[in-house]
Amino acid sequence: MKTLVLITSLFLTSPLYTFASGPICIEHPFSFEILDICDDDSDESKEILAKVEEKFNSLNSFQANFQLRMENIQSQIDETQAGSIFLDRITGNYRVETREVVMITSQKEVHTILLNEGEVIIDNYDPDESEFSPAKLYTVYKNDYKSESKPDQEIDGFDHAVIDLTPNSSSSPYHKVRLYVNRTNFLITKGVVFEKNDTQYTYKLTEFEQNPDLSERIFNYDAREFPSFEEVDLR
Repeated sequence: MKTLVLITSLFLTSPLYTFASGPICIEHPFSFEILDICDDDSDESKEILAKVEEKFNSLNSFQANFQLRMENIQSQIDETQAGSIFLDRITGNYRVETREVVMITSQKEVHTILLNEGEVIIDNYDPDESEFSPAKLYTVYKNDYKSESKPDQEIDGFDHAVIDLTPNSSSSPYHKVRLYVNRTNFLITKGVVFEKNDTQYTYKLTEFEQNPDLSERIFNYDAREFPSFEEVDLR
C-alpha cells in the first residue's frame, strides 16, 4: 500500500486522516493554531492549548521523526508508517519523507514523489484542500471541539498533560481526539484519533529539533534528483 503520511501534520483533526486505495493521507492534520475551543473555564485544557500555540509561534523551523499507526480490530488492520518531517514555519514550506514517498510542498506547488512507482505527481498547492500541512500537525480546531483535561501521564520520562477533544457536531466521523502535551516544552508528542467506525490512529513525534538551519533546497523539487521518474502534471 502506498503511504503518504501527513502529517503532521505530525497529528495528525476533523476530518483528520483518510485511508484510501492509495496513500495514507491526512486531510486536516493538527496545527498549533488555537481558536475558541468550547470548554469549562475551570478546566486547564484551554490554558495548555494556548501554551502549545505560543510555543509553536516562537519557532522559525523544526524537524522531527514521526510514526503513524492505523488500527481496526474488526477489519484486521494494523499498519504503521514512519518518516521525517521538515517545516519552515515562516514560509509554510514543508517536506515529508517516508521509505515510499517524498512530499515537497511550497506555497505554489506540491510534488509527491512515489519512490517505488518511479513517478512524480505535480499539483497546485491549495491550503484549503491540502492533504497534509505540518503547520497543522498539532492542529486543534477552535470552534468544532470541546476540550477536557484528563489525568497526566508519563511518557519517556516526561510528565504529559492529556487533553480530550470531543466534536460538537454529532455528524462528525470522530468520536474523540486525545492529545499528549509535554509539560516541559509544551510540544504535542502524541495524538490518538478515535473514529466512530472503531478505527484508531496513533501518531508520535520523536527527536523534535527546534529551529534547525534548514536549507531552502530541501523545499524545492529538483528533477535531476529523479532522472528516470515519470512526471504527471495535474496543474
